[in-house]
Amino acid sequence: MCLMIRRISSLVELNELRPSWERLSPASVFCTWQWQRIWADAHIKSEQLYVLVAETQAGQVRGIFPFMRETSQIEGRVLRLLGSGAVRSEGLGIIVDADYRNDVAQAMSEWLASMALDPSNRWDSVSLENVCPNDRTIALILESLESFGVSINVESQHTMWRSDVPRSWEDYWAMRSQADRDAWTSYQRTSGDSGRACFASCDCSSTVMPGIRTLISLHQKQSYHEYKCGRFVGGQFTRFLTMAAPRMIADGTGRLYQFNIDDQTVASSFHLIQGNTAFELVSGIDPAADFPSLPQQFSTEIIRDLIESPTEFIGAYHENKTYVNQLGGETHSLVNVRLSAPTNRTTMLHQLAKTHVPSMLNRKPARRRSNSFR
Repeated sequence: MCLMIRRISSLVELNELRPSWERLSPASVFCTWQWQRIWADAHIKSEQLYVLVAETQAGQVRGIFPFMRETSQIEGRVLRLLGSGAVRSEGLGIIVDADYRNDVAQAMSEWLASMALDPSNRWDSVSLENVCPNDRTIALILESLESFGVSINVESQHTMWRSDVPRSWEDYWAMRSQADRDAWTSYQRTSGDSGRACFASCDCSSTVMPGIRTLISLHQKQSYHEYKCGRFVGGQFTRFLTMAAPRMIADGTGRLYQFNIDDQTVASSFHLIQGNTAFELVSGIDPAADFPSLPQQFSTEIIRDLIESPTEFIGAYHENKTYVNQLGGETHSLVNVRLSAPTNRTTMLHQLAKTHVPSMLNRKPARRRSNSFR
């Protein structure tokens, strides 16, 4: 099937794309329209949008490649996936109708190759952050672009864990040691039952923003204690989370957990919810809190909440070693991919000539500007 590529370059057009986007059912919560729309609000100007839409002649959308374009004197024009950067979205990529995967990949790669020569849509490099190494659609596009002379560099990024959520509270404790069960019993008797310790999920509009500010503070305290910068340095992630959390909690796709000791919040965590899977986006624990086994008890409370939730959760993604110690899990690796257009672009021109792409081959050369990127 021959698909046409349309570039969206305004937030108004992005809003109009929502029904088609949601119909394609993105595989990751980080690829949903809502997540990427909020990210766009927090991070870019409308004119930076570079969202590619593959559609039939009848206007039926078969695939979406959500980019933004940045320009710098050093890197030139760089395409980056929406959701990249400090937010650290997991499993970014193309939103695609699986039945048209090959057609979408071919159309996207040929369009990108031809636009690398176009004055208004030109790109010098493409940055694909936190993509799954087994993403079939991206693999097809990379293979095709490589034939056009585009250089490809793949580097390992980071590893998450995926843990199975037990079906019942009894099943969970069957996995734990006697020492863990004794510690939980002691915690319940000395703190939980007495009211000194309180675990809660913030779902009231009046408590969400104070809770987010507390989470940010706890995360930075813990990061500094561990000699790390933390996720909120620079302000981008702070701006994004304060915009995203209230919306996602309101529609049930986000949960903000808090653990209080003597009415003081000492641990907090924000989870994204997609279907029957939970993603821990960010967490923080007060390193100065005087409470035995705080990380373990906090994560146990979250696990219990997931188990007892009306939604039957089957999996949780996280970077938390405490979860791994309690639930076990398997690693889930992500990679960064960097594409660079060929310097002389001769190979790209020859390869484009073999396709039916309406490229720059039939256009008159544009007058070179003194400040253009080469």
